[in-house]
Amino acid sequence: MPSLSIPATQSQGGDFGIKDVRLFGTLRGTFYLDDIRLVTGAPPTGTAVLETLQDAKPNATALGHNFPNPFNPSTEIRFDIPTARNVKLRVYNQLGQTVRTLADHRMKAGTYALEWDGQDQMGRSVASGVYFYNLEAGDFNQIRKMTLVK
Repeated sequence: MPSLSIPATQSQGGDFGIKDVRLFGTLRGTFYLDDIRLVTGAPPTGTAVLETLQDAKPNATALGHNFPNPFNPSTEIRFDIPTARNVKLRVYNQLGQTVRTLADHRMKAGTYALEWDGQDQMGRSVASGVYFYNLEAGDFNQIRKMTLVK
């Protein structure tokens, strides 16, 4: 089976980076970033949240629309923060109860994408329905709606 090897290196600050990309076997066709899955040597523990940071610093705090929407089994929530600050990103059900906390820590300025896998804080799959996600970052506070369809 063809494979793609991407060795990661760890900096002194603890951050990981990609140094080079190697292709093995016969890979043909078109590949999209959405098709790529990164797997670590050890299984992840705790939460199933994907967090990415872009190099460019945004001009203002903004909360994007989740994609895809409606979704199954997961969706990506993008947001921008122009300066380092404490960030909270939570998912709520229609009763206003917290279903999942995706972020609750200080973040550097940048553009982020966090993935919600349709599970609650205990790792249980939630039911189909309408959910809300709320971004709190400094004085910024915005809520958007998303739909999980199973």
